[in-house]
Amino acid sequence: MLNNALCSREYHKGTIAEVQKLLKDTSAAILANAARFMSPPFTEPEAKAVYDAYTGTRSDYENGGKDQEPAWHTAYGNGIVFLDKSASYVDGVAQGDADTIILSRFNPVHVNQRVPSTIPGQVQTITHDKESVKGQIIVESEMMGDNVRYGCIMVEGMPLLADFILGKDGTIIFPPCTARIFHSVSNQKKKTFNNLKTGTDYYIYFYVVNAAGAGPVSEVKIINCG
Repeated sequence: MLNNALCSREYHKGTIAEVQKLLKDTSAAILANAARFMSPPFTEPEAKAVYDAYTGTRSDYENGGKDQEPAWHTAYGNGIVFLDKSASYVDGVAQGDADTIILSRFNPVHVNQRVPSTIPGQVQTITHDKESVKGQIIVESEMMGDNVRYGCIMVEGMPLLADFILGKDGTIIFPPCTARIFHSVSNQKKKTFNNLKTGTDYYIYFYVVNAAGAGPVSEVKIINCG
């Protein structure tokens, strides 16, 4: 288990749904474990008010349009401030203990540049952006932590051959293959691929790299290019 750990602030780069889940999970965990978190910086009604404003104004914005946008932006900002305040509080209680941070439902990372001590896990969720234009595929991995790079492999018309080699630094050696292979590695979890063949199936895989090494390649997601 990590020593000298802090709460990850990865939610600053998270999706709307990820921030919403963290707001609910962390406040509930902190309040439910009063023996460990004896003086939280919020009450249950205060946490509920922040969460309800976050979810309510987002729904109003999605259903009502631009007039509701300012209220949503305010509620989103308040949600991030609430998480920052909660994370700072947990850091103070934990004093570097990762188990305490996990109890709060935050993710622990190393103090030193927030570098994880283990390689990342396998990406479980790959989202397809269906608003892409003709001949384009846009996909996005779930958020996988701080100081990581997201690798995406896309193979045209067939699955990835099993005997590829994934290096510790995220580089890949592909076996001989007649299919077109697209490969992108960056700190962006959203990947855009252009100039594709319409009507063709593309086999898509993600993996994640941090300072400790490269995590396993995900299960395939098959997308037919429109």
